[in-house]
Amino acid sequence: MLDDAAVQSLLGDISPSIHGSVVSDVNRKGHFYVFVDVNRDKDNKQVPSNFLLHNVKRQIEVHGVEVDFVLLDARQRDAESGLRATVLHSFGEHIRNVFLSTTNTDAVVWLDAKRGLESGVKEAVAEKARIFLTEVGFDLKAVETTSGENLPSRTACLRIIRASAPVSIATLDARLRDRGFTVPSADWLTRRLDSMRRAGLIVRLQTGEYVLSLASIRAMGTSKNRRSPDIERLLALAAGRH
Repeated sequence: MLDDAAVQSLLGDISPSIHGSVVSDVNRKGHFYVFVDVNRDKDNKQVPSNFLLHNVKRQIEVHGVEVDFVLLDARQRDAESGLRATVLHSFGEHIRNVFLSTTNTDAVVWLDAKRGLESGVKEAVAEKARIFLTEVGFDLKAVETTSGENLPSRTACLRIIRASAPVSIATLDARLRDRGFTVPSADWLTRRLDSMRRAGLIVRLQTGEYVLSLASIRAMGTSKNRRSPDIERLLALAAGRH
């Protein structure tokens, strides 16, 4: 059975577009997630194309494993920033933050409300979001609030980081989803990690990956001498601290 590195080596023509490392599915043996940065060429065609992705997927599956491509569209990231600015400008009194998740052209808007949203406010936000998203090529399918979802807590993030460190945002995202958590968007997760880093719970390496801080390792329960596996790992990575 192929491991993460072996799958990565089989990506061939799409290798330049791969975002981070291949992630194995902890719940399904032989199943992997591959994060791909997609863009648009001068003819507005997706690069790499779905045709190319499908061919690579088939070539890898010949080796007895299954891959799912998670497409990270630069257009979505731009749309999320624009949507956030638009909504907060009009509804900053009610909304703390806004996130966007998309599948092809379908979009779901996530609202981090300062308090319970009245139905009239939510409807007004939805109308504003619909107008904006239509303009940038997306169809609004739903407006949700983060308060009612199974969002990953700090503890959940810390446990996965401890088990998988050093861990990229893409890997952490996949691991959290494997465990049934809702991750509104990559930007939401990045902000959560930044908050944890400022609180001294995690360390961001120069590679952009994350490990637990020494304080978190001790708080989560481990041997406190230098021979502890957790502390040895942190010391070995300390040179890459960012």
